Amino acid sequence: APLGRCARRSTRHTHDSLSPGLALAQEDLPRTVHVVGRPEARENSGICGEYTYVGVHGERAAYQRRGSNHVIFFAAKSQRWIMGQHGFQEGAAVNAYADDCVGLSHPGHAELMWQVWESSAGQHIHDPDVVSMDAMGLVSVVGRATNRIHHAVCGEYALAGVHHGRPLYQQKEGEHEIKFYSPDGRWLISPIGAMGNQCHAFSDGPTHHHPGTAEMVWHFFEPQINSFQTDLAVRSLPCPLFVHVIGRSPSSGNSHINGTYQAVGAVDGRPMFLQPGTSKLLRYSARGKRWLIQCEGLAEPSLLGKLYHWLFSGGSIPEDRCNAFAEDCSAPHPGFCELQWQVFEDRSGSHKLDTMVRSTTAPLAVKVCGRDPGRENGDIVGDYMLCGTHCGRPAYMKQGTTLAIRYWPPAGRWIIDVHGLRNTDCCSAFVDDLGGVSEDPTCLKTWQVYAKSRGCHVPDPSLVVLEHEEAPRHLPAGSTADERHVAQKHGLAGLEVPEGKRLRRLASMGA
Repeated sequence: APLGRCARRSTRHTHDSLSPGLALAQEDLPRTVHVVGRPEARENSGICGEYTYVGVHGERAAYQRRGSNHVIFFAAKSQRWIMGQHGFQEGAAVNAYADDCVGLSHPGHAELMWQVWESSAGQHIHDPDVVSMDAMGLVSVVGRATNRIHHAVCGEYALAGVHHGRPLYQQKEGEHEIKFYSPDGRWLISPIGAMGNQCHAFSDGPTHHHPGTAEMVWHFFEPQINSFQTDLAVRSLPCPLFVHVIGRSPSSGNSHINGTYQAVGAVDGRPMFLQPGTSKLLRYSARGKRWLIQCEGLAEPSLLGKLYHWLFSGGSIPEDRCNAFAEDCSAPHPGFCELQWQVFEDRSGSHKLDTMVRSTTAPLAVKVCGRDPGRENGDIVGDYMLCGTHCGRPAYMKQGTTLAIRYWPPAGRWIIDVHGLRNTDCCSAFVDDLGGVSEDPTCLKTWQVYAKSRGCHVPDPSLVVLEHEEAPRHLPAGSTADERHVAQKHGLAGLEVPEGKRLRRLASMGA
């Protein structure tokens, strides 16, 4: 397939006016802000989405939308919060604005009244449905025993809108929602569409901006006694159900830290994960201010007892001996590639940085689609499986080929390369990761594909990379997902597909 070098990006000006970032934890700033409420059919619907904290502008927190030039920042001269798509420039065109008369430190406040530009009116018009919130995009409910009523409320919930001025979440694989009911000052878990305060469970939380708070205590309706009873094992967490640890080479020792970890509760105020069928823990230590991987975490009777104590008291676990750790970066959970993992090495008797190891929530399989296979570079379409890490991000390879999707930090781009995982900007296609915050290449726009006749990459608005609808949720037991192993073998052991799903097993990528 024809290849070309990425043209040097000319729009990396968006952060020029930013000051070094405030410490998120010290300033109590949200890592992300979500904007919801503008229908896609209406003008300026692009303001909606997840915005990530990127620094300071006008002495207030500034945010940029993933894979986009859309930003939110404070304009000190006009005392307004601005939504625009031309970087942090106060004189540029404004998609929407909200007056701030009280000095808010960030824009994630539902009380801000957003005025959105309407071309037909030639001015900004108040849109009461547009809300900017300090909210997680995903919340997981865990801990309800499978033999108890209403255990079906467990699972992942995605941000779906606003209810009574707070975020509304709907279950991704179920029929429940989490919403705030202001008359009672409570968060409710209810069947979708339930009226009033009808619910399966509730938690008192008038001060909580969103339900992804580990300290919340949930009370479940028990029909046999016709009242609500507290279930201290249930937690609503600001994280996905699964986090994958990848990249540790089998030849380096402690490669058993690799694998998929499932959220089971919270400790020290952060989510805790357990690798199913093992004693391996992935958890936070408030004492050490770091994330830990403990491969024998539940094998020690004393620690198991402490975990039971934590389960019913919300206490902390003092034991911090671990196989690997990563210093805290104010992450709400460990599924972020920015975490730098130090892994214990027997030869040195100490922990050493392994830049290949990453903890991520990236999908285990993606598909490239939208380009006619008969067109130039049409062979890039197809299914790609997670094969490890490259340049600090997850990497993917296509079955039976050397085609790879990888991240290229010097240009801040995701690249599709016919020659696999290498360090070069030469590629078949690329997409800019504006803001540099994407954990994986899904849903980024717009991909540029190399055209030999023009000698450059040309935008293809039809080309997209999506999470595969039949992607497995777990790495197979014993998988290292290590790119050096893949490079040597040109293949990867097949990923197990959940029952009922028929995604092709990636038995070999071919030599």
